Amino acid sequence: MSAVLKSTFLRLQSLTKPIITPGKSMCYSCRLFGEARNIYCKVQQFSTIAKKLMVN
Repeated sequence: MSAVLKSTFLRLQSLTKPIITPGKSMCYSCRLFGEARNIYCKVQQFSTIAKKLMVN
C-alpha cells in the first residue's frame, strides 16, 4: 500500500512541475485537485473494503 501511495505522490509532484505560465497554472491546480480527489476516493474505498474483511 505504501508503494502505491509513494507512486501517486510522485505523480502529483510531476503534475505540479509544469506550472510556467500564469494562465496555465489554474488548469494544473485543477488537475492536481482532481488527482488528489481520485486518490482520496480510492483510499476511502480501500479502507471500507478492509473494514468489511475484518468484520467477516
